[in-house]
Amino acid sequence: MKAEVDASVMADAVKAAASVAKGAGVTICLRLEVVGTNMLVLGGDGDTFIELVVPVSGGEDGALVTPAKTLAKAAPLLDGPVSLYTQGERLVVETMTSELSLPLADPVEYPRLRWPEGEPVELGAAWERLRLITYASAMSSEPVFQAVKLLPDGWAEAYDKTRMARTPIPDGLAAAVRKDSFDFAAKVMGAEISAVTGENAVSFHGPGVRVLAATVQAQLATATPGELSGWLDEGPSFTCDRKAFLEAVSLVEVVRDGRAQPVRVDVVDEEATLSAKTPDVGEVSASFPVEGEMPWPFGITAGYVRDVLSRSAAERVTFQFGPSDRHPIVVETDDIV
Repeated sequence: MKAEVDASVMADAVKAAASVAKGAGVTICLRLEVVGTNMLVLGGDGDTFIELVVPVSGGEDGALVTPAKTLAKAAPLLDGPVSLYTQGERLVVETMTSELSLPLADPVEYPRLRWPEGEPVELGAAWERLRLITYASAMSSEPVFQAVKLLPDGWAEAYDKTRMARTPIPDGLAAAVRKDSFDFAAKVMGAEISAVTGENAVSFHGPGVRVLAATVQAQLATATPGELSGWLDEGPSFTCDRKAFLEAVSLVEVVRDGRAQPVRVDVVDEEATLSAKTPDVGEVSASFPVEGEMPWPFGITAGYVRDVLSRSAAERVTFQFGPSDRHPIVVETDDIV
């Protein structure tokens, strides 16, 4: 393998690929492959992989595997054109002033990836909404509850037994993807994303980059109770300014000082009131206007509601209830349910 590449472009690609090149054995390495005028930089931990396309010149096709950590540390220090070539059992990284020699691993040992086949589905604005709901699959140790489900009926759902977040997505996707894989893809990819789902993996595609995520074995059916829509049709609701409620619950969390007790909310005469007091820490009271009424006070877990409201960009938020105070609370904005 041989190629010449711009130092800054190579550094960005190597940094992204090395950030997920973890684990043991050959997965702590990067795979570099020159194909024509491009070099493919691949890194992964066995469950999540990223492949980035870097333009090169003067290339000779070929592939090699080299430790990720050293190359990722060295690449940002280089400047100008960089020559990459093999010399015996070493990778030589050469600039006008420096020469770095790195060991090679056997490329045959590197995982052979099977990218899902099929027509990519453009996610559009749904990609940003998907990034908003992953928080709801963070609290359970069971893999099925650490995943985001892409459901065939055009919804994505994250659920960890105590809370659920849903958002609409394009039809044609069906898979359960680990939360950390989603979060990694969201961090390294832009906004123009498409996806392909397969039996054992999902791939996300953007300009010059694609991410492969292993799927979690899970039943691709909604966890939403079938009675929920009926409950909400019969129950009360109120709507308020999202930022006002977010400020109130955030201050309550400060005063509660990490304690997870429910917070009482009273809605009377189109005004909501939250308050909290902790000895030796402080106390807070917040009131703001709402549209709607509640026949009873209700309790919320401040952190759960903050998770929703801090991720949404909507101006207004609606709290929907069933006809009984024992039914779940639905927090709905324009982009998250």
